[in-house]
Amino acid sequence: MPGLEKDEEQGHGLHDAGVDPELGMIPGPIPTSTTTTASTTPPPSNKRPFGWGVSSRPASGATSLLPQTRSPTRASFPGSRLSWLDGAGKKSFKARFLFVCTAAWVLWQLVVGIPDSASRRARTRAITKRALIGFESIERRRQVLPKDIAGERTWWPIEDLLEHSLLAKHPSPNCNLNIYQKDRYAPLLSRYRYRGPHFYHNNTDWTVVPHYLPRKKNTYFIAINLINSDYVLPALIRVFYTVLSALGPSRFHVSIYENGSTDTTPAQLYLFAMVLDRLGAGYTLHSDAAKAGFPAGARIKSLANLRNKALQPLLDAPKGTFDRVLFINDVHLCESDLFELMLQHEVQGADMSCGMDYKSLEIKEFAPNYPVIFYDVWVARDMLGLPFYNISYPSGAWDLPGGARPMPLSPDRFRLYDLQPVQVFSCWNGVTIIDADLFVNPKHALRFRDDGDTDRQSECYLFCSDLWKTYSPFSSDGNPQDGGRGARIQVVPRTVAAYQHYEYGQVRQDKNTTAFEQEGWLRDKNNLDELIEWKRYPPRLINTYEYAVWSNMNMSVLLQHVVTLSAAPTPFHEKNGLLSTPSPRRMSILLQKTTASDPGSDGRSTTLSAPERRLFSIEGTI
Repeated sequence: MPGLEKDEEQGHGLHDAGVDPELGMIPGPIPTSTTTTASTTPPPSNKRPFGWGVSSRPASGATSLLPQTRSPTRASFPGSRLSWLDGAGKKSFKARFLFVCTAAWVLWQLVVGIPDSASRRARTRAITKRALIGFESIERRRQVLPKDIAGERTWWPIEDLLEHSLLAKHPSPNCNLNIYQKDRYAPLLSRYRYRGPHFYHNNTDWTVVPHYLPRKKNTYFIAINLINSDYVLPALIRVFYTVLSALGPSRFHVSIYENGSTDTTPAQLYLFAMVLDRLGAGYTLHSDAAKAGFPAGARIKSLANLRNKALQPLLDAPKGTFDRVLFINDVHLCESDLFELMLQHEVQGADMSCGMDYKSLEIKEFAPNYPVIFYDVWVARDMLGLPFYNISYPSGAWDLPGGARPMPLSPDRFRLYDLQPVQVFSCWNGVTIIDADLFVNPKHALRFRDDGDTDRQSECYLFCSDLWKTYSPFSSDGNPQDGGRGARIQVVPRTVAAYQHYEYGQVRQDKNTTAFEQEGWLRDKNNLDELIEWKRYPPRLINTYEYAVWSNMNMSVLLQHVVTLSAAPTPFHEKNGLLSTPSPRRMSILLQKTTASDPGSDGRSTTLSAPERRLFSIEGTI
């Protein structure tokens, strides 16, 4: 058509004008003299671009390309009234909106963003900090280093470091994760892909299975105290190499305080620093040449100070740098033991999680076949306040009902034997994870301490006692305490540690993965069965050992160490053959029998004070 060709030459053709046959509208000016046929009319549509409209009455001599039923809100035709002020006002609004958003972002950066970024950088520096203390300044420490690693710290391949003769001459457990363990511990990995909550239907309701939730953001502070530990440190180095490589070295800081070693422990620590350098992990390794030893009556005070020194980098770091503190003794274990402890600590929502440590009981009652049994009987107490084994006084004989299985009187013993976590009053057990907030939060600020310059109680037992006081439902004056939910301390029996290589081989549980090999709802059910029903109140009475005779059950000092928190009295009763919390009367009978045979009492009766008589609900003398 001649008119159309002319319009196309002038740039006013349908194509150049932007006719949209699908939307049925003309977003720009159209020619006033163009005619069309009915066949070119596009189908009706309810779509139109935001901010655009057309007049219902086309200009003179033009035919509308839009359905006549539409009622546009603003004219776009040359013959209609179109104010350029509308466009200018819209541009002005967009400019003002953009300015407000920019100003808000700048203000947020000034108030929150920049300080938060500085705080994050400070936390990152604290995690990745690397410090070797006591290796360069003490010449005697330099002399124990082999010539190939002394002097400048050359960049050896990490495989060569792990196979160095300093480490290779000491045996280590053969540790490997099978496919079921890798699947179980995948939520700990930084690259774990979370696909949403996993539910299990228990016939009445849907329950979230917490084992599948991501745990990849937690940061860990590893604290270790060592002395003459060259027989076990190579095994720990190999385990840490695997754990840090798998979970990400930027999430860990290793703090080791070694003192008074006369073997090759300092040289192994120096080599460990080289391994951590290759990994890119932070560390604070302190080697103290001071002679080891404790003043008389101050052993626990000295041990508490050493543990607090290992914690010092945590206390110096900005608040919020670390989420968990991992304490490890000089023990043999595998990476699966640490993974299980890390996972259960998060799944159970615990404040403190302990493994199980084992050692040969080399006493005459069991010679020559010494059993490998649970070791930390001085610290561990179940929720009845009883030790994991009963040790008779004054003979020192061990009573092991049911063989070498611990907690023979506890109702939770069956969970323990099924390798399910159990709640306890106190534990340490060679390896433990503690919430870092308990150390760095000024509201708690827990530290390791002694019991009034005595050696009657371990610093680890006293820490658990302080933890119960922190979360006690009632304060010391009897008033309700905010956040008094009770301490959540658990033992994870799948996490096993031993003090000798051969002992670990006899008790390790990492090969027992039958429970992990289930699929579908059965595996979900097994995972939910692991969850602990936390008790809010601690035991009313706690049996204790005095360190001077720590291998003997000394009931005569019980009154000095009774833990009396604001729990309701629990009467003595037997149910299904299980012994509940000891009653005051039963404890008084035990005390009477003990004081009658206590060499320190010469068989004479002991007079109780008025508070003690009220505590035991008895009058007069025993």
